[in-house]
Amino acid sequence: MKSYHSALWLRLICLGGMLPMCAGCVVVRTIYMRNTSASTVKVLLVKKREWHSFLGVRRNHLRYASRLLPRKHASIAKLNDSLPVIATDTSFSFRLPAHSTVLIGGGQVSPFTEFKTLRLQRADSSVQILDSTRLARSFHLKPFNGGSFWYDIPATASKQ
Repeated sequence: MKSYHSALWLRLICLGGMLPMCAGCVVVRTIYMRNTSASTVKVLLVKKREWHSFLGVRRNHLRYASRLLPRKHASIAKLNDSLPVIATDTSFSFRLPAHSTVLIGGGQVSPFTEFKTLRLQRADSSVQILDSTRLARSFHLKPFNGGSFWYDIPATASKQ
């Protein structure tokens, strides 16, 4: 019984010592979007709250690659092109070419807490709108890959 209490106290002391270290840590995430369809898609992301800078948007451009990159945090190094973006305090929009990858954010953000809606308009004029709940279910997290979130625009529009 005594060894049980000693082990319990040791665990509590270790946990108590680790909490302050963990409280100061910053989880850096990246948020990518890939267009797996055969045509350009117009993307509109509406933010839940106003913020003036977003790590993905730099000088009205997003980091971009004209090919589908693997779902890895290291893919950020392969985003050597830039994609024009129209950004406001509450939204940003861009045209994502077919079979391409774009970095839409990074830092201490996640698509679950930052985005209100995602609107996709395809070349055939079909529109798909994902609210925050559907959007949260659509992003994929790669936790052991630098904490990256990925959203793949499907090749065909899903039924609403």
